[in-house]
Amino acid sequence: MSGSVYEDEPMQCRCGDCGALFNVPSPSGLPLKLALSSMTTLDCPRCESYNVHLGQTRTWEEDQALMRCALTAPVDVRAADWRRTGEFGPAANAIHRLMTTGKADRKDVPTDIGELRRCLLLLRRIPEWAERMDQMKVVSRQWKQFANAWPELTRLFTKETGDGWLRQKAPMTMDLIENLCVVTVSRRGW
Repeated sequence: MSGSVYEDEPMQCRCGDCGALFNVPSPSGLPLKLALSSMTTLDCPRCESYNVHLGQTRTWEEDQALMRCALTAPVDVRAADWRRTGEFGPAANAIHRLMTTGKADRKDVPTDIGELRRCLLLLRRIPEWAERMDQMKVVSRQWKQFANAWPELTRLFTKETGDGWLRQKAPMTMDLIENLCVVTVSRRGW
């Protein structure tokens, strides 16, 4: 997708020591081992700590504080604002892509708690899309499983992390995510 806003996206990071939020270039085009080893050398630009976490791990309140438009703004304005200020990841990008363009060419599903949280942050900014999550079923078999389970994923995640979606473990939600991934893989015969 040449020229796409989804191409070569920066990786969003948070320092585990000072809490600084920052972006680093994605190690795209590298063999996986080399890409992973390059990520272990990341340090915080503020305090130079190597305790760097992928993703910004924002709470709902932190995400709201960064928004540049009101939740009452038109959907297209909030969608554009999320591209500038939201915490994004592959699965959230897949939702954004389908909802804004109608294209089902991004197949990533949430594979962990952080990725699910990023999807839910997007849907909190644009609740109209939460009502349309059934549309994600056209993206892939795996998204069909996730779209069918979306209300339960949301309920479990909120139950385990609180309404502000605090950064903490959510074992029941993670079990459901893992089961959804396994069900899809086993149906494909992998």
